[in-house]
Amino acid sequence: MRKPKPTIRAIVYPEEKLKFISKKLANPKLSEYRKKEYIRRFVGEHCAICHEVPTKIVQYDMRGISLVEKYCDKCIEKIKIAF
Repeated sequence: MRKPKPTIRAIVYPEEKLKFISKKLANPKLSEYRKKEYIRRFVGEHCAICHEVPTKIVQYDMRGISLVEKYCDKCIEKIKIAF
């Protein structure tokens, strides 16, 4: 079954939260696991493809069931080919 055409919305984060998470993720001593944990803890979820900070919510209505995925700006461009 093909996914139907999705609804795409931007995610708006408070400026101080973005500064904090950017500062944490820029630390070269921080492991990939810790980076993912910071993203999950402070942003809520990570990009479905690359595990970075998501900027878009993609929602598919599949006959009464909603499929919600989050993507960063880079990855949303990759999946737009399928739209």
